[in-house]
Formats: sequence, C-alpha cells, structure tokens
Amino acid sequence: QDSNFSVGGLQDNRSALYQGTTAWYKTFVGDGMCRGVNSQNDNICYTEYTNGDISRSNNRGISWSDISSGLTGNFAFVTPCIVCRSNPSVLYIAGTNIFKSTVGGGSWSNLGSLGYNALSMDASSTSTDTVYVGVIPVAANQPAIVYRTTNGASFTNISGVQLPSRYPTEIHVNPNNSADVYVTMG
Repeated sequence: QDSNFSVGGLQDNRSALYQGTTAWYKTFVGDGMCRGVNSQNDNICYTEYTNGDISRSNNRGISWSDISSGLTGNFAFVTPCIVCRSNPSVLYIAGTNIFKSTVGGGSWSNLGSLGYNALSMDASSTSTDTVYVGVIPVAANQPAIVYRTTNGASFTNISGVQLPSRYPTEIHVNPNNSADVYVTMG
C-alpha cells in the first residue's frame, strides 16, 4: 500500500488524486464527491459524481466504471458512501434506502429504508457489520437521527432525544472501540 495515495472529491471541480507531491492530479469528470481507496489494494478506488452515482477505478484513477446500477430511491446531492476498513470489498451507500455490496460495488443488496435521506456514515475498523448512518431531519425542531447496525442488515435509531435539530454532517467511529461514535452537527 502506498501511504501517499489518496482520492479527494472537489465537488464542482472533479476528483483529484494525491500521490505524495504538492501537485494533485485531476481525474474523473464533473462533480467529485464521496471517495474511498481499497485498504488492501490501492489500485482500486472509488468516487461519486452526485446523488449516488458511484464509480470504481481498478487502475488508481486512470479510468472509471460506473457501479451504481441497482441503486434505487432518493439520494442526497453529496451521498455518503464508505469502503469498510476491515474488508475493503464491503461498501455501503445510503440515500432514503441503504445498500451494501460485498464484492466492491456493482452488485448491491437493499437493506431497507431509513425513511429519510442519509447525510453521513462510518463503519467500525474491526467489523463490516457495525455501521452508523446520520440522516437529514425533515421537519423544523425535529432532532437529528443516527442509526446503527451491528449485523450489517437491520438498522436501529440510537439517537433518542439527545441530538439537536441539526444536520449530522460527519460521523466517525473510534478505531479502537466501535461503541464510541463522534457526530458533528451543522
């Protein structure tokens, strides 16, 4: 693995590859949003255009193939998508529905409806089945909602009334303890 290789989304200005120098190489087309790199093979990387339109590269971002076939429902403009650190063949992407791939994308299982559009997501560093998803509140003064799964299939609302009526903009799972979760609100 090349610790100097990374993919960044630049929204209106494509996606870019970092290769250890001050110059970033622009890749992909249009908007560059969610992105990820396979932790065991950095030839495999991912970027999202908008609204859940995700692509995979098998050659470090030189060329891209669409892997969003089969994804249905509504997606946020910047759709959360993650490549699991503990098994980079497992990907999750979420809109009003949450989808899981166990083959690096292209073949997706619909795990069900969240009822609201997802805005943020992260997974445990030790298990592909522990995932947290933050969704957009749909009404004024409604608390934000964060869902969790520990079996990779059914999601439970774990937020109670503790969260403010704000957007959960980012979720981070502590790599040493997947019960510790940090959520930023905007």
